[in-house]
Amino acid sequence: LAISDCGLDAGVAPTQRHYARVLFSGVTVATASTAGSRPPVPARGLDIHLGKDALVAVGLLACRSRRRGLKGSLNKTARAAELTMNTATSTLEAPAIPSKEQAVGEFENGLPAATSTLEAPATPSEKQAVGEFEKGLPAEIPLSYAQLLEPILPKEFSWQDFVEASRRPLRSCVRINPLKASIELVRRHTAGSDWQLDQEVPWTCGRAADAGFGYWVQRGAHYQAQRPLLPAAWQSFGATASSASASTKDAGTAVPWGQDAAHFAGHIYVQDAASMLPVAALLDAFPEGPPQSVRVLDAAAAPGGKTTALAAWAAKVGGGVVANEPNAFRRKALVDNLLRTGTMPWTAITQIDARNAGKWWPEEFDAVLLDAPCSGESLSNKGVRDAWDHPESQLEYSSHLQRNLAASAVRALKVGGVMVYSTCTFNPKENENVLAFLQKTYGDAIEVESLDDLAGAERLATPEGYLRCWPHLHDVQGFFVARLRKKHSTGNEKAVVKGRKRRRAHQIEDWRGKDKWNRVFDNAGEDTQRVPVGGTYFRKGDTAGNMGKRMEPVNKKEAKRVRKAFMDTFGAFPGDDEPGLVLRRQSSEIWLCSDALSGLDATGLRRNGIRLAEMRAYNLAYPAHWEWTLSFAHRLPENGIGVALLNKQQAQQFCEGQNAQPDWTEASAMAKDGMQAVARCGQFVIGIGRWFGGQLRNDTPRHWRQEGLIL
Repeated sequence: LAISDCGLDAGVAPTQRHYARVLFSGVTVATASTAGSRPPVPARGLDIHLGKDALVAVGLLACRSRRRGLKGSLNKTARAAELTMNTATSTLEAPAIPSKEQAVGEFENGLPAATSTLEAPATPSEKQAVGEFEKGLPAEIPLSYAQLLEPILPKEFSWQDFVEASRRPLRSCVRINPLKASIELVRRHTAGSDWQLDQEVPWTCGRAADAGFGYWVQRGAHYQAQRPLLPAAWQSFGATASSASASTKDAGTAVPWGQDAAHFAGHIYVQDAASMLPVAALLDAFPEGPPQSVRVLDAAAAPGGKTTALAAWAAKVGGGVVANEPNAFRRKALVDNLLRTGTMPWTAITQIDARNAGKWWPEEFDAVLLDAPCSGESLSNKGVRDAWDHPESQLEYSSHLQRNLAASAVRALKVGGVMVYSTCTFNPKENENVLAFLQKTYGDAIEVESLDDLAGAERLATPEGYLRCWPHLHDVQGFFVARLRKKHSTGNEKAVVKGRKRRRAHQIEDWRGKDKWNRVFDNAGEDTQRVPVGGTYFRKGDTAGNMGKRMEPVNKKEAKRVRKAFMDTFGAFPGDDEPGLVLRRQSSEIWLCSDALSGLDATGLRRNGIRLAEMRAYNLAYPAHWEWTLSFAHRLPENGIGVALLNKQQAQQFCEGQNAQPDWTEASAMAKDGMQAVARCGQFVIGIGRWFGGQLRNDTPRHWRQEGLIL
């Protein structure tokens, strides 16, 4: 058995000094190098001759490894060697146990100190207990990690089953977008595709259904061969089985989700079942539904699965969601998912450090969702190596970050508001300890609410009232969810004004207007110099202190012209009568934004709502923007004057960027050259274009064209 934990694959430079110890507890070993004599600093490894002629090559461990802790790697190596031998003896031939002074000296010189198994002699009972505990561990699980999780493990927990389940791919799961589709509509599409809705995710029923039902799905050619016969009326919908199978690379490969029309049009969102738990826990706290003009903060929003669900829930009452993502690259995926699902009109995108959310928005939100960044111990089935072998320093850093994020989220909550905290990790340092820190910090200002009665999630409840998923027990990704409610103000709520000067909420009105650095917040029309906001400099006109003043309001006369332009082009104006949405103008663009978010501080704001139209383009007055098409064009009448109906072949060519020549319809016959039309194939909106000579010229942005789309 060859075991190696050093070299370039471990993130260690060849020139770094290596250090090795033989730490096989209870094993008699004889050590020798490949050259017959032990070099003072081994260059690569040692040959360790064990009983029964078993040869185990133990790789040298780097003293400073970037990827894993020394102690965990040594324990893993020792267990693998012991399993190979299948024997144990009572003595250990190994270097002498260093003294405390020597160990400290080695550590100060950059060398790892002796591990805990050699630090001090243990009593026979302690050795026996550790040996029995370690004997049941697979080689992939470090002993330190197993000891960390031991207090929270359920009864009859099997580490071997845990490892096997963690390596298996997750079951495919989708959430139906209530803003664009229904269960019946999705089932019609799956009648001819290579996937079908299977079992319903239990915790997406009840109150959580307002954000969309979740379903596990069956996928691939295996499903095509075994799927039951469907009614003939349903076979006419969607693609044929042969066209779906032709798009696969081989008989065992499923069609990628990006090429599925239901995903492309935003009817479904591909999401793991466990990641639907935080939204279900949040919505369960509002038994009477969302309050009018509800405000929700998603403190770590990307890639947007939970944000889209929250926005669909808040849209019904004219509410809004602030989706914060500090990473610019992840923010692009967040915006794309919000646009595709049609939830962007009720969402504002910000880019700030969420540890300052409570300072910029003190007691502004009815609900806060914090899916905190963590060590990702449940991501081993997604290609993450050494998900269970993190250095102690990394866990401490993650826990410290999570405490700061959670404390800031509590300050951003209104009194009576609800916060949900979640991670995709198992260890209590990043879960229970964070909740204990909040209770110790804020005392009776917050109250942890039990989730043991959450519909469909009773099996996931812990004795403390939290939710924890185990992959081998619940067949989902590992997850932790907790919920708390703010009973009264914590006393730490502060508001931030210009120049990073912090004042308590009752001092803001007295403070404003006293300094020229603050006047731009109160009067957008006043000439002032550039002012610092949140570490970034904005010019006057770029920000006016809150999200409502970032863009100019549209007067009644201009709003009437916009409505007339849409009615003349499409025969309808979806989105105009939506509760809580208002028209705003920025330069030559007309935007549709959430009015519920208008009073929030605009620090870090990157965008708010969608582009509805431009004042003039293509020789048209107020032509519709593609973002409006993504959000509301599916509500247009199928045979409306602004809808071009394409067959599957024409639609696939249109998705590739080509122009289309639709079959004759009343709408195409009456269309004038230059007029806009939405391209539609069956139930799916696939693009937008303009009529020219009976052809529909493709105006869909290149970023949104999808080759090989299965309709």
